[in-house]
Amino acid sequence: MPLLRGLIAGGRERRSASSLPPLYGRQTAAEVVVSPERALQIGAVYSCVRLLAETGSMLPVDVVERRGSARYVVDDDPAGQLLTDTPNPNMHAGEFWSLMLAWQLLRGNALAYIERNGAGAPVGLWPISWTSVADLRRASDGQLVYEVMLDTDEYAPIGGPSALLRADQVLHFRAFGVDGIRGLSPIGMNRQAVGLGHAALSYIGRFFARDASPGALLSVPGKLDDEQYERLEQQWLGLHEGFERSHKLHILEGGATWQKVSLAPADAAFMDIYKMTRADIAGVYGVPPHMIGDVDRSTSWGSGIEQQSLGYVIYALTPWLTRLERTARRVLAAPGRRVKFRTNALTRGDLPARTAYYSASRNGGWLSANDIRALEDEEPIAGGDTYLQPLNMVPAGTVPVPPQRSARAVRSAGAVPDGSAMVALYPPAQLADQLAVPGGLPPEQLHVTLAYLGAELTEQQRADAAAVVASVARQHTGLAGGIGGLGQFAAGDDGIPVYAPVDVPGLAELRHRLVEQLSAAGVPVAVDHGYTPHLTLTYLADGDTPPAPVEPVDVAFAALSLTVGADRADYPFTGTRTRSAPSAPHSRAVSAGGGQPLPAAYPAWVARHAEKIGAHFARQHADVLARIADFGADVTAAQLLDAAGEDEALATVLAELAEDFAAEVGSSVAAALGGGYRVADAARWIAINAAAEAGNINATVLAELAEALGATDVQQAIRDMFGTLTEARAQQLARARVSLVGNFAAQDAATQSGVHNKTWRITSDDPRASHLAANGQTVPIDQTFEVGGHRGRWPHDYTLGVDEIAGCTCILEFRAGD
Repeated sequence: MPLLRGLIAGGRERRSASSLPPLYGRQTAAEVVVSPERALQIGAVYSCVRLLAETGSMLPVDVVERRGSARYVVDDDPAGQLLTDTPNPNMHAGEFWSLMLAWQLLRGNALAYIERNGAGAPVGLWPISWTSVADLRRASDGQLVYEVMLDTDEYAPIGGPSALLRADQVLHFRAFGVDGIRGLSPIGMNRQAVGLGHAALSYIGRFFARDASPGALLSVPGKLDDEQYERLEQQWLGLHEGFERSHKLHILEGGATWQKVSLAPADAAFMDIYKMTRADIAGVYGVPPHMIGDVDRSTSWGSGIEQQSLGYVIYALTPWLTRLERTARRVLAAPGRRVKFRTNALTRGDLPARTAYYSASRNGGWLSANDIRALEDEEPIAGGDTYLQPLNMVPAGTVPVPPQRSARAVRSAGAVPDGSAMVALYPPAQLADQLAVPGGLPPEQLHVTLAYLGAELTEQQRADAAAVVASVARQHTGLAGGIGGLGQFAAGDDGIPVYAPVDVPGLAELRHRLVEQLSAAGVPVAVDHGYTPHLTLTYLADGDTPPAPVEPVDVAFAALSLTVGADRADYPFTGTRTRSAPSAPHSRAVSAGGGQPLPAAYPAWVARHAEKIGAHFARQHADVLARIADFGADVTAAQLLDAAGEDEALATVLAELAEDFAAEVGSSVAAALGGGYRVADAARWIAINAAAEAGNINATVLAELAEALGATDVQQAIRDMFGTLTEARAQQLARARVSLVGNFAAQDAATQSGVHNKTWRITSDDPRASHLAANGQTVPIDQTFEVGGHRGRWPHDYTLGVDEIAGCTCILEFRAGD
């Protein structure tokens, strides 16, 4: 066929190929006619083609779209199903790619017809053998035109047995070429080596079939008669023939001698030629010789099997896959999409090197989890844009809050038995009378608790508490805000608490300063339950009808009170720390946590998260120690911890925590806004977010474990690593989760309550410039804030980036009726 096309072309000059040997010849110096089919009879050719074709076709294939710096797997591209699953009814995607690769490897070209529906969308990919391409030429507009004549055993929906196809109707996969039209056949260009290999193989076959050379000689002086000859032959065979008689002692008589016969030098040289030809053919395809059975030269591809396998993927397989990817992308619907063969599975042998790099990058702070996932062509995850500090693996810029002791941990023999102690704000008597509900707490007992100190203070602790309360009162001016609405807490020993939400600017700062100074003075402060600013009105039994919601009213607090049992001491506010004027009753502001940072408002939830996450890390530690003894020195982190199983286990823990915490925050916010909250509506977000966060956390654990496995003292490195995880890292993750889930629940509750707008509020006295600029920014409830050049739905939204998330204490604020 090529010769005929050459005659029809009228001797047109092929200037681009003039310096090359004839590209379509088959004769060789060894007088062997070489064709692709005959070349496959050579073991080295078959091994190389099979290895590359099967390795490429076994890989998972995705359609990937790049959006900014992130890459996403696309499931809805019309051609995606053809490229990744079923190109046509007769074959699956693996068979299609294997065929395309094999044709390129043998003939240098592979062709597939693109079947399209009436709307122009691709609906099928049909392989067409390159031998069925009668001619390939350029039209007047420069576009390639393929003249196709199908063989009798071929099928493609081209409208008949022959057709002229434009370049946009086919996928033409080309091997290396020099004219931009056709790929060069590796067999045709290297037919001398292939022919020599075929000749050597044929010679070796004939050698073993016809060779009459004996393996050894027995010689005797003189001539043997028939009887002597048969006797000597039978004696020799009887003593030495067969495996069980090998290496037995034999005594030669009558001057007989034994001599081994070696292979002739010319025959031995031909064997070496055959071996050399195998290496040459491996070089044609870029395949490491050891992968087709030639181990004599394997060390030139690396010092170990991992490096050799990595060399195969990079230098042999990837160039062919790249040709497939870049050609196949022409059938995809959007310009930014591409086909991606995932070679990760083939490079897992080099996981320690990649893990070490990612671990150093992550710990060093110049790559985030999402940066690493992008390098691995994985989708970004929620919370994955956080950059870590090398010192203690916390979000950069975060300053840990000093730990607070739980009241349950403080027990003393000299406890005061005459009642509980607390620090609270009491409304004016006239307002208390107005707020009191029938059958509820008496007006004089209505208060806003700031810190519960328990019932077991010593005399010294009572004195220290009084000094702290007096000092804090001297630092602050009076507080003013609003009280209104109705809410309920979970039932306790006294029944179901019913309360009026309290909205007082500056209250969060006051409580934080108070708790911090009490703890520093050694006074126990109960932080084993969440904190929502409220004024308890009454307690209900099951089935009781709750009172009507409190109409919003203004409130002013002039003093900070310390109450021990029935004794109450008031300390007037005389400081200069001021806050904004009270909100108007009809537009009272509502926020999760009562205007303070969520981790400070819900310390019990921080502790609960830290406990659960720390238990997950502790269980991982125990599993690693139990399994590491079963592996040798080359054990990998993936062998010690199953990533999929760990992700599922942690996602379950995070989802359960998030559901319960969101229910509490959402119910509180919704009640303050006069609405209700259905946490079931948030189940999908909670599940997706928990799964993504679990994957991010466990990816970091695996990276750190891989680094620990490379330490001199592996056991100590693992202990140190999990010690940090179960303590500092668990606490940090707990605070981050409380901030993230709490802000989400607050917005979700406001949305369910019919609120239309939301406002960004700072709670810090020393906020960063971008947060100060965002303070007071109000946007529609379903829109994003602009903070420091980024956009986010709420404080701690991962889309804001690490610079805006780290150390952030901002909150969302809503207004009832807005």
